[in-house]
Amino acid sequence: MVLDSPQKHKGDVRCLIYTVIDGIDVLISGSADRTVKLWEPKNNKTNKCFQTIIGHNGTILDMVYLEKVQILITASTEKMVRLWRIDKARQLLMYPWFVEYYKINEFVSANHPNSTETSLWMTCFDTRIGESLQVYAGDSEGSIFVFEAQDTWREAKDCAFRLKKKFDNHHRIGII
Repeated sequence: MVLDSPQKHKGDVRCLIYTVIDGIDVLISGSADRTVKLWEPKNNKTNKCFQTIIGHNGTILDMVYLEKVQILITASTEKMVRLWRIDKARQLLMYPWFVEYYKINEFVSANHPNSTETSLWMTCFDTRIGESLQVYAGDSEGSIFVFEAQDTWREAKDCAFRLKKKFDNHHRIGII
């Protein structure tokens, strides 16, 4: 099956997530066209793109969807990580609808700690859910960030994260 529609991406698709949200199969795609799109892949008639998320000013590099708290985290080459949550005010709609509620852009370069101008951006994500909710992020300089959700993340409406640990230059190649 090919997902094709008038709303298709206008650039390379860089990352994909297949998940089930509120009982609906959803394919989430991130692209070099700076957008994230949500598709209904089981809709054989239209392969419907039901939402285009606009907000990044750079290529979408990676995404992770936190099913337990219904948060989508995206990163792009604009040096910004954005968190999107499902808008509960739109629960009566047929499809889930994501809105931005938090953004992180204060990443300190391990190589230039006193500089505010850096080419540092997050390039990949993974998550761990146990007693705590953690998001791991790798950056363009080889460092790894560990973000942890507040202790009340299971009950909270909005899930706030704090930087728990940073491993500087964990995978530094040394090529300049």
